[in-house]
Amino acid sequence: MTLPVLHEEWPRSCARVISGALDYAVGLIHGDRAAVHRAQLELALVEVAQRCGPDAAALADADGSVFERSSAVLVWSRQHDHADGELARSILHPVLLAQLEEEAAAAEPLLTALHVAMRGNEQPS
Repeated sequence: MTLPVLHEEWPRSCARVISGALDYAVGLIHGDRAAVHRAQLELALVEVAQRCGPDAAALADADGSVFERSSAVLVWSRQHDHADGELARSILHPVLLAQLEEEAAAAEPLLTALHVAMRGNEQPS
């Protein structure tokens, strides 16, 4: 993206934030990360249902989005800290962490622009 030459700090910060937001949006156009994340999480929930006991399986197979069901399984796993709870966490945590890292990387230009804008100058903190 080509931006105009801006010399004052406020317009520069605004342009940086807009550019970061557009970069993030363009990334969504190239691939639907949300659909991929839902599919990955659905596979992890199927594994939870197959490998963990009936309580975890019932939560993994319940109504609701994959994110709601994953959250329910993780809450249950903390309330029932035994082998099934540990197994459920070992299945879900790597998937969720990888998704979080991917989203953080995709949002980095926007977050950097917001950080510079909140700092009020372009000097490193």
